[in-house]
Amino acid sequence: MMQVEVRFEQGGWAAGGQIVDYDPESQNVTVMFNAEARNDFPVTSVRQAVSQAEEPVFADGDSVEVYYQPHNEEPCLWFPAVIDKCKGDFYKCKFLYRENETSDVFEYANLRILNSSKPMSAEDFHKCSVIVPDELQDYCENNPDAHRDFAKACEAMSVRYIAGKLVVLSRKDVSRRVDMIGEFHIKNLQQKKHLAERVVEAQKALEQSKLVAESCSEKFTVDPDLLKFVVGHKGINIQKARAVPGVIQINIDDEQHAIHIYADNAQAAKEARHILEYTEEHYLVPRRLVGRIIGQKGKSIQDIIDKSHVLKVRVLSDEDGASIPGAEAPNVCAFKFIGTRINNQNAVVLMDYLVQSLREIDELQDEQYEIEKQIKTFQPFGNTFSYNGESNGYRNGYQNGNQNMPKGDGPNNTPYNKKQNNYNNKKQGNNQKKPQQNQPQQQQAEQQQQKYRPNQPGPDGWNLVIPRGPYARAAAGETISQ
Repeated sequence: MMQVEVRFEQGGWAAGGQIVDYDPESQNVTVMFNAEARNDFPVTSVRQAVSQAEEPVFADGDSVEVYYQPHNEEPCLWFPAVIDKCKGDFYKCKFLYRENETSDVFEYANLRILNSSKPMSAEDFHKCSVIVPDELQDYCENNPDAHRDFAKACEAMSVRYIAGKLVVLSRKDVSRRVDMIGEFHIKNLQQKKHLAERVVEAQKALEQSKLVAESCSEKFTVDPDLLKFVVGHKGINIQKARAVPGVIQINIDDEQHAIHIYADNAQAAKEARHILEYTEEHYLVPRRLVGRIIGQKGKSIQDIIDKSHVLKVRVLSDEDGASIPGAEAPNVCAFKFIGTRINNQNAVVLMDYLVQSLREIDELQDEQYEIEKQIKTFQPFGNTFSYNGESNGYRNGYQNGNQNMPKGDGPNNTPYNKKQNNYNNKKQGNNQKKPQQNQPQQQQAEQQQQKYRPNQPGPDGWNLVIPRGPYARAAAGETISQ
């Protein structure tokens, strides 16, 4: 919201106000000085606030403004004044208080540069609105800050929810820009509302899980390319982390690239995390948002073209974008807009808004994802590994010690081995009758044996095993040969 100042009857100006609404019939401006105080003032008594220099220098005869309060019953206001005499950090100034000439001595901190902004007029206010769906009305009313990016993109003084609408108040006509961005803003509000509700539910579930949890845990994800460094050569890093006093168990999820550490105390879990957590430092840029901005079959990027009326949008390759400043970063994807200057500016404004909104949505999704992952760490699950590396689940497809394997399974009962045994029996019978055929049949068996690839049942009775990822096997304490 735009910062304004309001003139009071004493002749001074109160700073720190924000315009909330404007009534064209009465030509009154509603100004808010804090969350509870809102007052209506004539439009001619409101002016735009200006930024001040950090350490201005004042001299005799300068026109300034002084911060003056005659007594406690009246507010402290800024009055236009003229410096009559300077002495050190004290300044004697003359000014009008209730239209009477007054003089007083002020410290340096109570002086500022004269605000030359003119009072506003009815021509300085333009209104437009965006209809809010019924399911979003409560969310918009209870979350006024959710429209901050929308107001910035539209160059609006304020955006307020009033009676089922988002009322946009600006100093110039921005109706076209509001129509262009309004639809995207409503969609983003729906996503934010849905994610906010899920985050609240997940937070409650997390708090409940923490009440019953008895162990401390650390969990984190790493880049897939860095996972091999987490394990280390032949699992050396996993072994070091497991050797930390207090560490109970370490699991590695090959698919999600996540590491879970369970320990008796938080210090042990953190120490093990310091051993295993590998990261890369990047300058964060929104390459990850490119697909969502383009959309399925280019629908979203086509919406941007339609809304901004640009002629063409092109996603540049790394070679084409090499000459663009900043595009040499590996996580940057450059877009090229072709169109008029105004349309390109609108496209840039729209892209700025969409990128910022998607970042906020990602933050909510990441928060929800992390909470759900923490909940899972407090619940037992399938094939886990204890601190000594022994499996608590299944090995080679069957539970340890279980002698009741299904028919046809096992090293000597595979379908291939049954067929091979029949073949050998028949071969022995043929040997007694036709010894001259031994050599051709033996060569034929060797050729048939060579057709089998590794990890498949063959003539030697190889076992059918359930494959596991190399890093999960390392977490189980198995030796990994490299």
